[in-house]
Amino acid sequence: MTEQPPGQQAPGFEGIAQLAAMLCAAPCACVALMEPAGPRIVAGLGLPEGADGLLPREAELAPDGLTECADLTQHPRLAGHALVMGPPALR
Repeated sequence: MTEQPPGQQAPGFEGIAQLAAMLCAAPCACVALMEPAGPRIVAGLGLPEGADGLLPREAELAPDGLTECADLTQHPRLAGHALVMGPPALR
């Protein structure tokens, strides 16, 4: 699994991302692995290329592992991210 090329979805995880989006009534969701270099998306739904940088670092995760941000423009670390400031203007 950890040898999956960056940007390529890992087989079998797409359904988990779809289920997460449905359960959270969210337009996008992902399954990510926490790696030494930071989180890496292995399956995603509705996320543009380069979204890996939007993922919370391990120290920022909620105790239950579910992290939600109602408005990325208000998040202290993510507000200045290129995908928030420019196209596609993620919120």
